[in-house]
Amino acid sequence: MDIIKELPFDRIILFRPVYSNSGSCTELILNGGASGLYHRSIDNVRIMLARKYTVDLEAQGQVLSSYLDRRPPLPFLLPDPGRSNCGRIFLPLKMRKPRIPRDRAYGYVDLDYVNRLEAASNYAILHLVNGLAIDLFSSLTAARASVSLGREAAAYFLSSEPSEEEQIIQVVRRLLGRLSRIEGHLEQLTR
Repeated sequence: MDIIKELPFDRIILFRPVYSNSGSCTELILNGGASGLYHRSIDNVRIMLARKYTVDLEAQGQVLSSYLDRRPPLPFLLPDPGRSNCGRIFLPLKMRKPRIPRDRAYGYVDLDYVNRLEAASNYAILHLVNGLAIDLFSSLTAARASVSLGREAAAYFLSSEPSEEEQIIQVVRRLLGRLSRIEGHLEQLTR
């Protein structure tokens, strides 16, 4: 595996945490299928990508968390005027087993490069459009949920007006959130 010294920002389609002899590194997979190790943490790579595209990941995460009614890890958007939809959505998937507490386990994949997900015995396999297959450390259901969240994030950030179906999903999600809070209040009252 090659060592990558400079981040090829516009060619990265997947980045994930890996262990190497020098500690925790990030494996980068590029759009042509080439891969290499970058000797920085996954958090550092994410921050460098955000800086390159002048994105405030914290603010974007708060907006997306509120919209999706979810907690991190969440997808994130990198604006890209060269694309027809004007951006790239990277979705989080569990790509390694943590060895110690607070160890990073999630990697990120460009939603446009996700071909399909496949079930294996106790995990899922991510197939990319360039033919690569990546083992995930989550169930097929969890992986599908992450892809679905990525599509919702894309609909929110990349389309000018949500479709009728997306508007209904958004209303139902808000309703379920409110019902959950009401249920919590009712449980407190009955104690």
